[in-house]
Formats: sequence, C-alpha cells, structure tokens
Amino acid sequence: MFGLGRRKDGPLEGLTAVIGGAVGRDGHLSGTAAGRTVEVWLERLDPTPRTGAQFNPTYADVLRIRLSARGATPWHVRSEARLGLGGGHVYEFVREAAPEALRRFSPFPDLVPVQDRGVETQLRDAGLLEAITRVAPPSRLWLPRVRFIPDPRAAMRERMRGVPIPAGVPSGPSTTAEVGLEIDVERAGDADPTPERFAEMLEAAIGVAELNERVSPGA
Repeated sequence: MFGLGRRKDGPLEGLTAVIGGAVGRDGHLSGTAAGRTVEVWLERLDPTPRTGAQFNPTYADVLRIRLSARGATPWHVRSEARLGLGGGHVYEFVREAAPEALRRFSPFPDLVPVQDRGVETQLRDAGLLEAITRVAPPSRLWLPRVRFIPDPRAAMRERMRGVPIPAGVPSGPSTTAEVGLEIDVERAGDADPTPERFAEMLEAAIGVAELNERVSPGA
C-alpha cells in the first residue's frame, strides 16, 4: 500500500518463532498471534506525504506489520513534527480526500467507508495515540504510521441484510484484500527488530486493534 521497494527478507527468519510462521517466496513472514493473522515484511520507502513534487525523496528502511482486525471506520495516524517551542514529534490523525472521492463516484456510496471525525475523537479519548506509542514512539520522517482499513463487505452485508447471497460470492471477511491494521516502523539497523522487540511491538499492535474494535466495532 505505502511501499516503493521491497527489501531482502533475511532478517525476518529470526522472527518466525514469535508468530509460529514462515517466510514465503514473496518475502513475507506469515503467521498468527492471539487468534489474528499476521503478515510482516521489509520495505524501503519514502514516507514523505504526497503533497506536491518530490524533489528530494528521503528513503527509510521499515518493518511493515499487517494484522487482521475488525472495525467500521477507516483512519490513518502518523508521526508529525510538533509546532511550537517544545519541538519534537507527536502522533496525529491524517485526513485524506480519497474516501470522499470514492463515495462521490461510487454507484453504491453507502458501501464506501468514510473517515468519521466523531469516531476519531472517540479513538483519541480512548487512548489510541498512547496505544500506538507503545508500538513505537513518534519520530522523524512521518514514521511510524498506522492505518486501519475496514473490510467494505461488512457494510455491504449490512446493507443487503435479508438478500440471498449468490453462489460463489464469499460472505465472510476478506482474507486477501489489504484490510485490517497496517503499521510501518523505521528500522534502526539490519538486526532490527530483535525477536524480543518484535514480540513487544506485536503485543502493542494487538492492543491497538482491540481498542479500535471496542470504539468502532465492525462485522
């Protein structure tokens, strides 16, 4: 979703025991944790927001974690530079025009999930930004960044409740689409993360998913 380039997957071999998985031919480590599917891989990318021409791209090596998760509302959080005397970086919600554009041109606008500022406020009040900090603290380069993408078929099932589902059309949550919780964390070096650090990050990521499901439950 975010990436510009794939990194070698050798460092992932040391993380297999954490999720009882294996590294596939695509370079992705796949397994499970706490009843959730987990997919992990390495990327080299420029995390700079796409707000104009990119004359001086700044690349970073990141670990990307994708975790199955439920929820009704999409959201995107990333590290931002703090304005003012204090400086430093903080987590902030990112608002994008794409969901609204999809609604405008979709023949089924009610089925397109949109960003809900009310839900964002509830997530913030419930401690989402603090939960993300436990995965990794905010830092330079707009990293880490976390995105939740709901499965649109949940909204479709709700919309079409009582309407028979044609044969051959899956009725359960998607297992292949880019849905769920996705986290990009900058790596400190070729040996990062260690299995211990990865286990801590994964536990914290599961906490983020659980918080989201409490505030904005989905099918």
